[in-house]
Amino acid sequence: MYEWAELRHFKYLLTILERQGFRPAAEELRTAQPNLSVQARQFQENASVRLFRKMKGGRIRPTDTGVAFKVLAKFLLETRDEVIDALIAIERGEVDSVRFGWGAGWIGSSTFRRSPDGRGKRVPCFAGLGGAEVQRRANQREDGQESGVRGLSP
Repeated sequence: MYEWAELRHFKYLLTILERQGFRPAAEELRTAQPNLSVQARQFQENASVRLFRKMKGGRIRPTDTGVAFKVLAKFLLETRDEVIDALIAIERGEVDSVRFGWGAGWIGSSTFRRSPDGRGKRVPCFAGLGGAEVQRRANQREDGQESGVRGLSP
């Protein structure tokens, strides 16, 4: 479905949003600025989203979608690290047993709610993705203003 989306896209875009610009993100990632621009444009075009607006002086400001992206990208990248750590522990025999499960309401129909605009669109509410902390981080913009992202409560 979204085979075009790779973990590097999430890392690149998260760094761009956190560093508030392409130049500082390129320096941190040790890559060329044009490469980041291409990756960011391709991701946003493929996903049909706009994650940031360019401001004066080369800085960027996240959109509401960009604020939510930051929370979800951090979650995704942290999960990747946890999966790799678990695999290494299993390989080393440091784990006695492995249990697999899926928490009710983690991601499914309860993860989305109807849009308050009355058009019936499904919008994320992230009920199982960290509860109040996810809500706090997604609702708080970098500049201290509250974002328009809603429905992030457990």
